[in-house]
Amino acid sequence: MIDSVTGATVSRTWSGTAADDRRWRIAVAAALLYIVAFAAVPAERIGIGTVMTVAGDLAAVVMILAGVRRYKPRRSKAWLLIAGGFGAWAIADAMLGAFESAGDVPNPSTADVFYLLGYGLLVAGLLRAVRVRSPVFDVRALFDPAIVTVGAAFFAWVYIGAPAVRDEETSGLATVVTVAYPLADVLLLSIATRLAAGVRRSDMALLVLLAGLALVLAGDVWFAFASGETVALVKETDILLLAGALSIGLAGLHRSMLALTEPQRIGLSSEQERLFFRLVALLVVFLLVPMIVIIENSRGEPLPLVAALITTMLLSALVVGRYASFFVISRESAARERSLRHELDEQNEQLREVDRMKDQFVSSVSHELRTPLTSIVGYIELLLDEEEFDNLDDEQRQFLEVIDRNCNRLMRLVDDILFIARVDAGRLSLELQPVDFAKLASMAVESARPFAARKNQTLVLEAEPDCPALQADPTRMNQLIDNLISNAIK
Repeated sequence: MIDSVTGATVSRTWSGTAADDRRWRIAVAAALLYIVAFAAVPAERIGIGTVMTVAGDLAAVVMILAGVRRYKPRRSKAWLLIAGGFGAWAIADAMLGAFESAGDVPNPSTADVFYLLGYGLLVAGLLRAVRVRSPVFDVRALFDPAIVTVGAAFFAWVYIGAPAVRDEETSGLATVVTVAYPLADVLLLSIATRLAAGVRRSDMALLVLLAGLALVLAGDVWFAFASGETVALVKETDILLLAGALSIGLAGLHRSMLALTEPQRIGLSSEQERLFFRLVALLVVFLLVPMIVIIENSRGEPLPLVAALITTMLLSALVVGRYASFFVISRESAARERSLRHELDEQNEQLREVDRMKDQFVSSVSHELRTPLTSIVGYIELLLDEEEFDNLDDEQRQFLEVIDRNCNRLMRLVDDILFIARVDAGRLSLELQPVDFAKLASMAVESARPFAARKNQTLVLEAEPDCPALQADPTRMNQLIDNLISNAIK
């Protein structure tokens, strides 16, 4: 996996080849054709339907295991648990088909044991994925799944749990098994909501996995309403469940299946980006309670007023807690930002003070250096005056010339320091006027020839005749040419 961060957008490219993508697209086409073929089988052909359902579950297992072997996720336990869940469902489907072929389906049956085992393995695998994807515990991440779970639990209780409890003809064990199915669905929905919080468009495997879970949940809900109804409704349930199983298998076969077991971060910006979708989800969940009460009242069924009251109170508490935590974290972030800004302002002020002290130091030192240097240069010029001091021998005159040359060098260094200080402080002033650049270059070359001669170097000036005058500061241009020639000689 390669993560590249640009601003606030994170894009991920998963390892794989064009052949992997081609095989996955072929598998998608094959799964669609298989679902169409299964839908074409008459509902009365129980044997063929059972074989195709079991084959679909096993195909999901094979695809997941093939993806684990091909892409080698570092934490493969989540995918292996999901594959185990579909293996348990394959056994349960085979048992249920055998019971239906014999015309005697006990309630509960051994098939229910494997169905519930499959749910348990799916829940364990998804919980493992959630723990890996969110290694750092964040209480904010629990509110959204909890809100969805409460709403789904109310729905499941009204339409599945409560009728099973009120049915006096159903045994206690059958009631427990009947209630266990919607409970498993609620757990799957809650975990799927948590996984959906960090899904990106590049995570194709996670998107397909969530779509598969949605199909499985839709199939279970449809089955709950289809119980005791026509065979066609039960067939539609089987189609949804088969489509869900194959979708989850395809998710395990895609090269982005590594996303299920890769750590991911959801920061404050992510919370703000998903605010619209969160508000829509909250609106749907809160409208669910009064809508169910109205529907039950219109059907003449007993009103679930106690359950509705408890659900409303829980939802209200969760929403208040959700946005209270968001407000607290936002306020803490704002306080940290103010503190950091204050520290930054103080550091900037200290830097400005240091810069002022540096300018004062440079100016003071440069002035103190120029004063004695000017005096030294003046006296050396007097000593070198042949008319007044003609009693100097050649060696003494050579020594004085060395001193004079180095003093002038120091003067130039002091001028350079002052020049740089003015540039840094933004106080450099230029006196622009027409400048004969060729003449300036000629003067600089003549001044530098003695230094070049000491290194057996020859300076040659080539200038175009009638060069046009430049608008420049003659002093600064002279410094520029002197520095270039001096550096070249060195």
